[in-house]
Amino acid sequence: MLYSFRELRRKLGIQEEKAVKEVTKHFNPEAVKLDNRKKYLSSNSGFTSGERRSHLITFSDYLCMYLFSFAGVLPDRGFADYETLQPHLKYSNRGDLGDEIKIYKYGRPNYDRDKKALESFTSTVRRDVRSVFANIVVYMIFDDHEVTDDWNLTEANQTNLRTSPIGKQVQINALSTYLLCQHWGNQPHRVESRLLNKIQKMALNPTKVNRQPLETLCDNYWGYVLEQKPPVVVLDTRTQRVFSGDELALMSPDRLLMVGEQVKTLKRTSSLVVISPTPVYGFTEAEVIQLRLGEKLKTFVDREPWVASEFALRTLQAILSQTPGVKDIILFSGDVHYAFSRRQVLENSGITMWQLCSSAACNSPVGGNKGLELLKKVVNTFQKKRTPYLVPQNGKKTIVTSDKNIGELSLYSELHPVKATLYCRRPDGSRYRMIYNLINPKTYADKPQK
Repeated sequence: MLYSFRELRRKLGIQEEKAVKEVTKHFNPEAVKLDNRKKYLSSNSGFTSGERRSHLITFSDYLCMYLFSFAGVLPDRGFADYETLQPHLKYSNRGDLGDEIKIYKYGRPNYDRDKKALESFTSTVRRDVRSVFANIVVYMIFDDHEVTDDWNLTEANQTNLRTSPIGKQVQINALSTYLLCQHWGNQPHRVESRLLNKIQKMALNPTKVNRQPLETLCDNYWGYVLEQKPPVVVLDTRTQRVFSGDELALMSPDRLLMVGEQVKTLKRTSSLVVISPTPVYGFTEAEVIQLRLGEKLKTFVDREPWVASEFALRTLQAILSQTPGVKDIILFSGDVHYAFSRRQVLENSGITMWQLCSSAACNSPVGGNKGLELLKKVVNTFQKKRTPYLVPQNGKKTIVTSDKNIGELSLYSELHPVKATLYCRRPDGSRYRMIYNLINPKTYADKPQK
């Protein structure tokens, strides 16, 4: 992909961008081997991904990835062949002196596998994704992978990304292209032309001087409210985090109160839709493990549930309950690489919170469904209280799945939630649905203990 992006960058008229390793040291990402960027992106700079050998760095990297992911845009000749890529790949020498051979870490089998997957993806994007974007209203909010894996997951990660020269540069490039390719469409009237001009200036001449005016993007709150029927509150749970010892609040008290002021002014409604990239009410069995692991293992298990700060969770519940006339709050989430649904009734108000989590469309967790089932059994051995997961009412026995899936919510004309559906696909390609009745729901907590 990076090789294709180089050609696309030149076609777009964007200049090469030097990356800042240290205050006085620079390097040219395009002069680095395609699979050797890892040595410039250390954990001390805020990069903890295990896949950073070909990590995106420059503005054109991120922009070209959006063009490819959303529209299948590639250079005219498509993907380069393996022989063309070889001079740009990392290798080691093996054999006796004078009879050495080059051993490439990214070999032809890797190339053939990836090329097949990318060509299939390209065909789908050009045929189906473009059609969806052209005919359906789409709203978006980032999670960590729009910038880097584990973005702001821990206090150390957040500090390193904000203070290291390369971390700051990558964040600015990632958020600039996020604004252009995702956020601009969410609320176009709120994106000022002055900001777009700054991004254009940096794109045409990507220097440190032209990046500096965009550093404020790293502190922006990117959430927004859609005043429609039903109204939608989209939360930014990445950039406003507060760390206090072992506690993590996904949003600061000030930002939560700001959201509270916004929902209080909404027109009277019986239902409210809330987009929280991280589930508000998670898969308890996974969260129990996450909360008990130490600092060094936080990035391994993505320790970032809302319940990591009881105060932040209760505050969120309270402010959303201030929505005039609300009886049902539907929470859409993803991020966690598995899907489930659950119901939570707030004691004081009687408001029903419906947590609908659809994840992932592509990347399943280690162990898959068997691993999730084993985790559930192990944790439930030690805890007696059963989590109120929704049980599918179309014969499916599972309450959580790691199979690829996309979720759908059905509402009455009066905007009451009626049905939630997960459209799932197994590793063998076969498909099934998990259908939840939201009028007469059955929950895992209702089932008798065995």
